[in-house]
Amino acid sequence: TLNNNGTIQLQGNESIAFNSTDNDTNSGTWEYLGDGTGAQTTHTIKDFGSPDYYNLIINDSSASNDDTFQAGASLSVANDLTITDGSLDTNDQTAVFTGNIDIEAAGALSGGSSDIYVGSNWSNSGTFTAETSTVIPYPDADHTLTGSTTFHNFTFNVTSSATADNTLTVDNTAIMKFTGTLTLDGESDTKRLNIVSDSNGNAADFQFDNTSAASS
Repeated sequence: TLNNNGTIQLQGNESIAFNSTDNDTNSGTWEYLGDGTGAQTTHTIKDFGSPDYYNLIINDSSASNDDTFQAGASLSVANDLTITDGSLDTNDQTAVFTGNIDIEAAGALSGGSSDIYVGSNWSNSGTFTAETSTVIPYPDADHTLTGSTTFHNFTFNVTSSATADNTLTVDNTAIMKFTGTLTLDGESDTKRLNIVSDSNGNAADFQFDNTSAASS
């Protein structure tokens, strides 16, 4: 059994033989750095079971050959995903992030046709390529959206399990664009979904292309 109280760094092409019962998914970080040599390479993220990781960082700082890290099966992270530098491709797999998703300025996330679940907050100062993906904030929780992002589908529902209203707080300096379907759904008069700007008096900006739809 691995006890991880720090950070384990991988290039991405190593062989590691254990499963989620051996991995520490209550603490610690796995960080993918790339191999740093030759042409750009695509590495498959290690699949340890569900959850796969506690914190996951993609951080390939190579100046000329940033590698891509892709999911080979469903990807489950028990806390935060941070893409500091380089690219993560969900590769059409279901991707579950129980904490935050943070795409930093040199980072990139490709959604493919994946369902991408986010347990807490979404922050994007890099590149999110939505393709036909659906981003789904966990129901019955508050969330924030920060940084201009083009989503395909975005679905946030309040369910009967909620104990109060939920709030989606949106960065007033950003543009949230939707090319597919935006679904925002409260459950009742006492379990509403409130959409608010992060700055009083400054509206959040939602934009739709001519093929998108909204429902509530």
